[in-house]
Amino acid sequence: MSSRAEIILESEALDDGESTRIVCPECGGGSSREKSLNLSKNEGTVLWNCHRASCEERGAAGDRGNFVRTKQPRQERQRRITPYEGELSYLSDEWKDYMRDALGWDAQHHEVGRAMYAVADDRVAYPIYSPLGIRRGWVLRSYDPSCQTKALTRMDMDEPHLSWYRTQNNNSCVVVEDIPSAVRASRYTDAVALCGTGCGPDYAMEIAAYYKNVVWALDADATGEAIKLMRKYATLFESSSVMVLERDFKNEEETALWKLLS
Repeated sequence: MSSRAEIILESEALDDGESTRIVCPECGGGSSREKSLNLSKNEGTVLWNCHRASCEERGAAGDRGNFVRTKQPRQERQRRITPYEGELSYLSDEWKDYMRDALGWDAQHHEVGRAMYAVADDRVAYPIYSPLGIRRGWVLRSYDPSCQTKALTRMDMDEPHLSWYRTQNNNSCVVVEDIPSAVRASRYTDAVALCGTGCGPDYAMEIAAYYKNVVWALDADATGEAIKLMRKYATLFESSSVMVLERDFKNEEETALWKLLS
């Protein structure tokens, strides 16, 4: 029997919403037979992750043992990938002044975020970065109060819509909703932007591949969603918590943000 078949068999004893720790069938838990593999079942999806540094066993499977796709089928991918092909220019001094006042961005934040200006769309274009720092798409954000759709996401490749800022390179990160908040947080900790509030198993597994400890810090009006994500994916991490915010990171004064994240 394969190690993943053993994991699926173990998960059958779990009710939805339950979790447990078992000896990893892939690495055996080392010489001490440590119960190093976290196993949980949430909404019909089985999630597992071994926390031994030498073991890379992790995954997700549906309620019948079928492995969850981390990418869409070919026909879906072709519809999903819509690269941005419009003209981009560097931000003007006027836009930098606006972002300083509205988002708290200074020169260091611009160096990390590398935002551009989408000329025809009259939007700020925020690059979406992979964990390796490769651009995987753009978020085009309008700051016109009359605009109906504030953010448009355009992807260059079929990957999770997560934007990564690994500025500290440690075992912990903060997960936020939007790129401006992630860039502000990245001065003090590694940060990941969901580019929304959704976080499917493929998103969570990508975060768990790089971090043992995660803090869910969604916008002030989405604390309930942050709690749901913490509970749903708790077994993927050694520690998982929620930071309750009065204001979004992008709206915090720098001193207050330093106190929250340092």
